[in-house]
Amino acid sequence: MFLARAGAYANAAHCESEPDQEQQLWSECSRLLADCIIYYNACILSELLERAERRQDYQRADAIKRANQRLVNFLKVARGRGDAAPD
Repeated sequence: MFLARAGAYANAAHCESEPDQEQQLWSECSRLLADCIIYYNACILSELLERAERRQDYQRADAIKRANQRLVNFLKVARGRGDAAPD
């Protein structure tokens, strides 16, 4: 959501003068772009986790798992789907 908001903020002048349909379209496109970035980052974390586990680098694997869990918790709160578990 923060990425989508950043995109909306960057084009605030554009959005103020556009009809509601165009504003809605802009909002959905911003959300899609933000979700693509999040997915890409999750893919990178997954690949790093697999590599760490193959190399039996358990300390690094645990750090990646903690970072990934924080991301999941953040997304739940940001999207209003529940409370994040405390760290």
